[in-house]
Amino acid sequence: MSSPVDFKSSERIINDLPEAEFIKSEIEGYSSLEKIITYTEIEQRWLVVQSQARKKSDLR
Repeated sequence: MSSPVDFKSSERIINDLPEAEFIKSEIEGYSSLEKIITYTEIEQRWLVVQSQARKKSDLR
């Protein structure tokens, strides 16, 4: 089963997640957030993982 939203929609959802809601990982430099998305009455659970190194790279 594929995701019901396109890449741009997924990216928008991920970029709008509040930084304060991310939970620091036991692995240094990483944090995560679980997001529940409902599409056509089907609940999807997304696990979004971010890394400080990637954020720094994206800012360049």
